Amino acid sequence: MDHLLRLQRIFRDAFDDDALTITPQTSHDDLDGWDSVQQVKLILSIEAAYGIQFDIEQVTRFKTVADFIAAIESQQSSKA
Repeated sequence: MDHLLRLQRIFRDAFDDDALTITPQTSHDDLDGWDSVQQVKLILSIEAAYGIQFDIEQVTRFKTVADFIAAIESQQSSKA
């Protein structure tokens, strides 16, 4: 499954908004309620959905959906 589509489901669930649409450029500035607490919830949800764990360096760089996608791909390629 495409990472963007999978992340969209996670974001919709996290923000309780079935109509939410994200793009790789979507950032915390674009979504009301994307604060530090919501960031932690997103990270935990993404880790659980993908069966991965981000390190602190990755987490501090997450500003956009594209950042999440890059980190997911990095985690998956290191497992291969």
